[in-house]
Amino acid sequence: MLPSSVTTMITALAQHATPQVRADNLTRFGRALLGAPAEAAEVLGALAGISSVGAVEERMSHLLGAALDEARMARENGRQNGTIFIDHLEAHLGGLVEAGGLTFKGSLAVSETWVRAGLTPPESLALREDAINEALESSTDPADLDALLDNLNGPLMQADGGSSALHAMFAAMLPTMPAGARQALVRVAVGRPPEIYAELGCGWLLDTNAEIRSGAVEGLANRLASGRLSAEVLARLTILRSWMADAVLRDRLDGLVRDAMRNGIARAISEPERKLHRIVASLVDGSGAQSMAATVQKGSSRSVAVVLLKQGFGVKDAYVLPCDSATEQRAIMARITDEIEAFDVSAAYMAEAIGLALAEGLEAALAPVPGLVDVVQSCGLAGLRPLPSSVEAILELAD
Repeated sequence: MLPSSVTTMITALAQHATPQVRADNLTRFGRALLGAPAEAAEVLGALAGISSVGAVEERMSHLLGAALDEARMARENGRQNGTIFIDHLEAHLGGLVEAGGLTFKGSLAVSETWVRAGLTPPESLALREDAINEALESSTDPADLDALLDNLNGPLMQADGGSSALHAMFAAMLPTMPAGARQALVRVAVGRPPEIYAELGCGWLLDTNAEIRSGAVEGLANRLASGRLSAEVLARLTILRSWMADAVLRDRLDGLVRDAMRNGIARAISEPERKLHRIVASLVDGSGAQSMAATVQKGSSRSVAVVLLKQGFGVKDAYVLPCDSATEQRAIMARITDEIEAFDVSAAYMAEAIGLALAEGLEAALAPVPGLVDVVQSCGLAGLRPLPSSVEAILELAD
């Protein structure tokens, strides 16, 4: 049974309230749990053992995610309590796994909670391959990963928001798989015919997990061999290689690009007309973080692209929010500008700021987040590359 303080928090989250009140409650509860790691461990134990996912389980996940988010920010800002909290929960999770307290649905819920908090899910979440196939009911043959993807194809392809939405849906599932199966599944997924899987592969090239990066390169090579690597994706790969901190992966990608060009895939690409109606940026805060957002229109399609830059980390977060209408687009931008003190900036400023952050991340051997691929495509920043971030280089950029 959960502690009474935790059940009170879950009850409060269930009450009808405005999104702002709910967000404020989550922040407050997350900070409270950060100071009570034993209670947070009990929430983790309950979530790890679930057999179904309902409203209560969702609230437990959001509550634990809020605590992990506070711990992550504390760790990034050099505060030891954040590191201790995360290490404590990951050690507790390892004990739950050894004791058989982790169910398949629990592993997915815990993985999603870590991802939502901006953390890499622990390797202890990886389940046996036979357990994965049994739980997904994908195939009687454990090696039939293509059948597994066929089973997932319906809900995945219903995702709105391009490859970022697909990436988010896979992000919770992949950490629950053994390393070998993880790499194989990514390879098969990226090689599938729909173009959105090739875009997903571009994002996976920037993943923090080596097996996922390797599977993405293999999948793109399979697309090339089967004649399904488009000129648009090839053009994206020539830019992506300059974002990569992994030298071995970069060399493999260079070989793939050379093979594609020898096969005559490269050609001039006409970019669809797009409009960046408004771009806003916050001032850099005390922790070295800066947020930017852009309202984008491409034909009748509208979206909001969001980027978070942080000193010492480079491009910390990036994603694209699809909008059903201009009204929804304006509403999203209004919420963003209500939450931060933002100033209107130019597209050139946005490109330079991201380019400087890319360079800073590479200096720390950190690749940017996969969502940057979607942001660059959405905003038409096709030539975006790392910019020298020395004091002398930055002064040369000054007006």
